[in-house]
Amino acid sequence: MIANQTFPLASKQLSRWQKSFEKAAASSKFRKFLMNQVRVDNKKPTASHAAEIVDLVRSDLVSMDERMLEYALGWEFASYKHLQAGVYLQIADFARFHPDELVVELGVGCGNLFATLGRPKLLGIDINPYALELAHSRLAGIGLMPTIYPDSEVLVNPFFGLSLTPVPIRDKLNLDGVNLVCDNILTFANTVEILKSNGVKADCIVFILFGGRSLHTTIELVERNPSTDLHETERILRDGSKICRKGGRIIFGIRQISLDPKELSLTSVQPFNSDALFRKYRSQVTLHRQTSIDLIREDSRSGIAISVPSLNPQVLPESAHAYKLLLIEAIVK
Repeated sequence: MIANQTFPLASKQLSRWQKSFEKAAASSKFRKFLMNQVRVDNKKPTASHAAEIVDLVRSDLVSMDERMLEYALGWEFASYKHLQAGVYLQIADFARFHPDELVVELGVGCGNLFATLGRPKLLGIDINPYALELAHSRLAGIGLMPTIYPDSEVLVNPFFGLSLTPVPIRDKLNLDGVNLVCDNILTFANTVEILKSNGVKADCIVFILFGGRSLHTTIELVERNPSTDLHETERILRDGSKICRKGGRIIFGIRQISLDPKELSLTSVQPFNSDALFRKYRSQVTLHRQTSIDLIREDSRSGIAISVPSLNPQVLPESAHAYKLLLIEAIVK
């Protein structure tokens, strides 16, 4: 873990969010969204309602910044436990990364998988600026010296509402090095443009250790259709070819638990069915192989909950008698 971590880059994001929100709130696009998508007591909002919503969002931006920091520090704690337990080594062994592969990790977190690989040609994306800065410190500490682009702003999206949106990257990145970039897993916007500007696609996409508590990037008070882990998984299966070459690989790591039969019957939890999911997207990818490895229980301090089968986050029950990470390799068609 990183002692006495400071966040000179991430700490500037709140001001950026606030300034961009004020501009968005004054736009006709935002007023149109309020009228068409937001309801107060099943009615369209009045002008006074709209003003109240704007004031509430101003407060929520501060809360979102606090949640981002809390989540990043919590995940640093949890992922360090996984690192010590050898989880990232087992993931690397399963994935069989080639030294010359360009690897894109969706949700790079604090960078512990990249630190385990310890080599260049790595592109890590995350929407959380505090996580990106933790990853930067972690990787710089072992001599990888990544570039970092953590900036985002609040824009009006006609589908999501007020949404935290990555700032487009105008620089041409050196993909032979290590890069950490703010991006949204639901859009891949920056990632697609970065790869396109270099005339390449990734050899391998990695999306691991998800299934935990989602930290929505839409503003909680004005949002529509928030992301879930299953939505993200399906988006990657459906659109992975936008960032991964034909014949390239996608590596998933899905948290799973086993419950006593009596408790399982009292919940909506169903076993994750990878065959059914991959049949749905058989025109885009092929399920190649899968295995399961032991996963340590994540302490509640981490703020990470369990989600099975990546639908609704749940706190890991005391009765859970097995905690696993399902590793899946898919081939892009």
